[in-house]
Amino acid sequence: MEALLADAMPAVERFMPGARVLPFGHVGDGNIHFNVSQPVGGDKDAFLARWDTVNTIVHDIVGR
Repeated sequence: MEALLADAMPAVERFMPGARVLPFGHVGDGNIHFNVSQPVGGDKDAFLARWDTVNTIVHDIVGR
């Protein structure tokens, strides 16, 4: 779990500078979620246009 956080959080932040990444979930059963909020003052449409890529970044790391 720690390796996932150590890899996924910086990967999302590199792809989308200023994004606010907040992992949360049920650590006891290994279920963790990533809440990624747009950068403060960022453009909502631009943020949402990159959403699928953010999901792919996290899913690829989890899949490893």
